[in-house]
Amino acid sequence: MSKPKTRYDYGRDFNARKYLEQYYKTDDDGKGLETNLSGFIFRKLNSLFEACPKGKGRLMDVGTGPSIAYLIPGSLKFHYIYSTDFTPGCRMELQMWCAGDSAAYDWIGYFKYAARLDQKEEEWEDYEERLRNSIIAILPCDLMCSDPLVPEKLTPVDVLTASFTFSVAADDYDDFENCLERMSEYLVVGGTLILTDWIDASYYMVDDEKFHVCKLTEEEYLKALKYAGYSEFEISKASDSNVSSNSALTDAQDVIIIKAVKKPPLPDGPEVPDSP
Repeated sequence: MSKPKTRYDYGRDFNARKYLEQYYKTDDDGKGLETNLSGFIFRKLNSLFEACPKGKGRLMDVGTGPSIAYLIPGSLKFHYIYSTDFTPGCRMELQMWCAGDSAAYDWIGYFKYAARLDQKEEEWEDYEERLRNSIIAILPCDLMCSDPLVPEKLTPVDVLTASFTFSVAADDYDDFENCLERMSEYLVVGGTLILTDWIDASYYMVDDEKFHVCKLTEEEYLKALKYAGYSEFEISKASDSNVSSNSALTDAQDVIIIKAVKKPPLPDGPEVPDSP
């Protein structure tokens, strides 16, 4: 069997529309989201954003892919959303939806589900309009660069989100740690990071193509976050809600969602020798 595709293969081999159909397909009312993995992530993000301060905050989503699904909860709290992705085909899907292109992927089920969670199902079109008004930029992002958003220059945002992003870009744990540190420069001190990722996955499928995932445990995610200067962790796992990944699409053992807060840097001072 051929080796999984790496980040260098995305421009040529990643079928953005097929990915959406495999991982985000739902009925027009979004009722399928009540029991599947995408719906679990959607609800958890919705509750985490609910705790964020209201107002004109700024959110950046790292590695959005071609999907707006997990931007919908953020648009209810943040007036300014930056979407970023490495792959041109993914950015094109986002741009098509933002432009109201008739060929764009249909997200009506997700908007109806979001409105139903707020007991405003008849107002689902308002949710769609709110997201279109909130997305102010769709930017290229290369996590392997020392500054992933070059040539863009953005001031740090209030909330950073990443769903199945860092583990896909990283070859190994050290890569993952470096990706996390690079993007953390774009988060304000005291800001919130919400990381959604696979546990113990080595690949995921898109159509007939297998793509590499850096295999990480819950402990390794937390170790990397602590090293990058995060604390105050809040952890949720899909298995805790009796939700599982599709075994035909990935060998992941679970999905983890970690909310963390960026700590201020330690003050400069003399080095303290290790205890004997």
